[in-house]
Parts: sequence; C-alpha cells; structure tokens
Amino acid sequence: EKASELASISSNAYYLAETVTGFSKGTAKPAPMTPSKLSDVDGGTWAGPWIMEGVNGRIVQYSSALSEERYGTDFKYTEMLEGGKGWSGFAV
Repeated sequence: EKASELASISSNAYYLAETVTGFSKGTAKPAPMTPSKLSDVDGGTWAGPWIMEGVNGRIVQYSSALSEERYGTDFKYTEMLEGGKGWSGFAV
C-alpha cells in the first residue's frame, strides 16, 4: 500500500500546491517527454525534458499557490534542456 501511495504522490505535479487552501489546479500542464525542435534557423535547435523539472515544477506550483496564484489560475510550468543544433543536439 505504501508503494502505491508513493507512486500517487510522485506522479502528481500539484502535490505540494494542493496543500494550500484555495488552490485551483487549472488545466493539465504540458509534459514533453521527447526531444522537440525549438527553431528551424540554421538547422534547428533541439530541446528535451530536464531531469530536475519533476522537483522544481512542484516547488514552483507551490510558490504560485502560496502567492495566491499571482501567475494566474491556469499557470503551467515546464523545464527543458537545450541540446543544440542538428543531429548532435537531437542526441543530447
């Protein structure tokens, strides 16, 4: 049972923010799991998911809730790592 509770908590990006009275979740945030092209200039710049987004995102959502949703009620947060241009950027 503890494993399923931990899985539930770890998969909820709003876990900390939901502890704040009056917090509204808004719509689901984007969760890029694959590299995406940021621009098409000079072969394009690629970006992919950043490993710390799982922790940082919860803290930023919590901060937003504590500040009475100063960022808006439909605030979304994501972090990405810029890989660079061309195929080498895609591979990062």
